[in-house]
Amino acid sequence: SHSVIPHAILYNRLGKPVLWTSSGAYFHAFGRLVINANGDMTSDLVPRDSVVAFATGTTAVDDTLAVIRAEFDKQSQAWDGHSTVALRRDDATDRLVDCTLGNYFTDAFRTVAKADIAVMNRGGMRADLLQGDLTLGDFLAAAPFQNRLCLVEMKGQALLDALEMGCRYWPSLGGGFLYVSGLTYEIDPNVNSPVVTDEHGIFLRVVGKR
Repeated sequence: SHSVIPHAILYNRLGKPVLWTSSGAYFHAFGRLVINANGDMTSDLVPRDSVVAFATGTTAVDDTLAVIRAEFDKQSQAWDGHSTVALRRDDATDRLVDCTLGNYFTDAFRTVAKADIAVMNRGGMRADLLQGDLTLGDFLAAAPFQNRLCLVEMKGQALLDALEMGCRYWPSLGGGFLYVSGLTYEIDPNVNSPVVTDEHGIFLRVVGKR
């Protein structure tokens, strides 16, 4: 995520400690993970401005990356489909509205998973798909993250809570806004968000009028 967390410890359902760290967004900092010989791990963040320069002259690394880039460029130019219309996210001043690209992805997810409902967050879409022939690279640009399609069974209350969480910043911008397939919903701008989160922005509960 975009959270800035130098070092934190959480506990899984078995009570075992899990290191939690996140370096924020847009390379404002570099994450540093140190694993000691005994297996202990520590983490911190190194501000980008404090990094004077990257090492140069690493020929072996550069050569390896060149091979990877060449193969990626070759694969990304492969034809992967055709669209008779442009599929767009929406303009930057009004992100939180229904959009053709969101409909495309969620409809595709629902069809492939044979699910009743599909959702996708706004932040997962990073580029439009233009009208005409489309390459693998176009799809990777539109959805660049290696997210997996998951099929889950959930209660309606959990789905309602997810929708409330997604639109809690309305009408401000927010990448957590959910596009959907298989259902429709409306946002009442006269009702303040009833969502309660913890200090890290993680959902806790809904309190008050929806």
